[in-house]
Amino acid sequence: MNHYTITAELTTRSAELDGQRLDHLLTELEPWHAAVGTSPYGYAEIRMSIAADDLLQALATARATLATTGEQMLRVDVIDEALGDAREGDDQIPALVDPPEAAEIIGVSRPTVLAMIERGELSHARVGQRGTVIARASAEKVRLARRG
Repeated sequence: MNHYTITAELTTRSAELDGQRLDHLLTELEPWHAAVGTSPYGYAEIRMSIAADDLLQALATARATLATTGEQMLRVDVIDEALGDAREGDDQIPALVDPPEAAEIIGVSRPTVLAMIERGELSHARVGQRGTVIARASAEKVRLARRG
């Protein structure tokens, strides 16, 4: 049995995922250690780990699992975790900050950062049901754009 990383971009914009809908997603996908974030195009993106005999079984499991949430997929990527880890390497993991740290970097308040996340202006990922992380580079990019 292998482990596969599934990345599914949903037809739903990140800004449209309210707290109740997000909690439902994370609860349904908890056995697969799911994280919800924003794709580069502003859509909700789910990343999860699935154990399967082969890639096709992993894809079928991902489709069936996501169907239970009521969400529709726009795109899905499946890769063997070992291969994915080898391609990415530990040095590819971006520096992450929480909303208060992002606020300090950008030069705004924490509520403003949360509003930017809601509007899809700041890339982020949900960790568990309550945590939010933001790539430091994303916060720095927003800071530079605001100085414009």
